[in-house]
Amino acid sequence: MLPSATELGLAPDLHQILLSKLNSHSIHIGWNCLGVRRASEGTYLLFAEAEKGPYDLIVAADGIHSTLRSHVRKNLELLNKGYAIWRGIADAP
Repeated sequence: MLPSATELGLAPDLHQILLSKLNSHSIHIGWNCLGVRRASEGTYLLFAEAEKGPYDLIVAADGIHSTLRSHVRKNLELLNKGYAIWRGIADAP
């Protein structure tokens, strides 16, 4: 079963739009991605659990210390621009 929008920290409307375009076998929550392997037929994701692919498009939504970003941009240096983000979920009155 897929996690809810609240569990993923997404707005419910966005969550439903994204899920409507995918099947439940396309989403791997909690898997440990170790890297990528490029081949002529597409790109493969290398997980500790299994290798998946080939894919034409991969969306890496694994955060600021992204494993996949380091494979795409090898020497990318993160810069602190002083921006802050606050996130929260509150019950409606």
